[in-house]
Amino acid sequence: MATKKNQTKDTKPKADKKIKAWFVKSRSASGFRRCGMKFVAEGTLIHEDLIDEQALATLQNDPDLIVTEAEINADALLEGEG
Repeated sequence: MATKKNQTKDTKPKADKKIKAWFVKSRSASGFRRCGMKFVAEGTLIHEDLIDEQALATLQNDPDLIVTEAEINADALLEGEG
């Protein structure tokens, strides 16, 4: 009987891989809705694949929101710590 070779590849990103994201905070304590999303005063992290350029520009130009570009460690994100 032939044995199977381990055909699984390590698909986990390298530790130094960074993912672009944006941290969006509402200036209002009660939160704020824009572009179909709710933003709270504590902040909401948005991965780059979840927002298009037009929606990002809308958020960045909204005076009721604070938008900060961020980089997330891919390993931390996969572990739920990002």
